[in-house]
Amino acid sequence: MMKQRYDSDQTKEDILLTAGKLFSQHGYTNTSIPMIVSELDGLTKGAIYHHFKSKEGILDELMRHFMPSETIISSIRQNDAFSGLEKIQELFLTAMFHQEVQKYLPFSPQLMKEPLLSLKYLKLTQTIFIPEITAFIKEGNDDKSIDAIHPEAISEVVLFLLTTWYNTTLFTNSLDNFYQKLETSQYILERIGVNVLNERVLNKIQTQINQGIEAHS
Repeated sequence: MMKQRYDSDQTKEDILLTAGKLFSQHGYTNTSIPMIVSELDGLTKGAIYHHFKSKEGILDELMRHFMPSETIISSIRQNDAFSGLEKIQELFLTAMFHQEVQKYLPFSPQLMKEPLLSLKYLKLTQTIFIPEITAFIKEGNDDKSIDAIHPEAISEVVLFLLTTWYNTTLFTNSLDNFYQKLETSQYILERIGVNVLNERVLNKIQTQINQGIEAHS
């Protein structure tokens, strides 16, 4: 018997998770809408097109889920308890470890092996994060948690050091290499007045990674 679907949000999530799995297994180009439909019990091609205009539309929304949602980002933006620096730290940690992001991140490495998709993703990260980081740097300059010149230019450096540099399509990564990059990023960010990777943040990253390794061992 086919599964009944009444929840629009759940249906979209089912489509995205199924498409992500197939894109990872077969590549984006080699995955078709009928292949996605065949993996979704009780869902028709028409139902997919009700939620997404095209396969590229599915990809675009899937990639957007590799990052915190606008609701999550807005909650960080509006939290007056955070300094400008703490808002950048929270944005970074949320992008790495939030449970909603973690649902979709496993699909990222395989998709990022396709150069055009990797470029598409890098442009999306810039669109989402640069305005937020720029605004948080300006806040940090005002509240003295940050001391940085040229907020927009510095935001691009921060984005590179916290995200782009870890893209496995562009750079080789291992766990040891990851920690070396974190240490190097900490060194650079501290010296340009945006100490995002202070000891509190580094300890939280290490704790989360160790918990993940233990969970999979």
